[in-house]
Amino acid sequence: MPRELTLTTLGVEPALFRVRGLLTPQEAAALYAAAEPKLQPSQVRSSAAPGAELRADAGRTTASAWLHGHQDPSRCRAGAISYPQP
Repeated sequence: MPRELTLTTLGVEPALFRVRGLLTPQEAAALYAAAEPKLQPSQVRSSAAPGAELRADAGRTTASAWLHGHQDPSRCRAGAISYPQP
């Protein structure tokens, strides 16, 4: 059964959207559980120059985690979700 998605624009520059209905509460919990042990302080580039190093910044309070392949529980549902075409 197709999911109903609601897209809300929160910002234009940079583009920022909220998508309601993308994940079920159970899928969101599984995604969070997979990411939580990998969370690390978010990093910033030391400058805009190509190849500038990434570093943690004391002023940032966010954390990030990257999930790849089998670590991403949402991938097992990707083929089962059908989205309406415009």
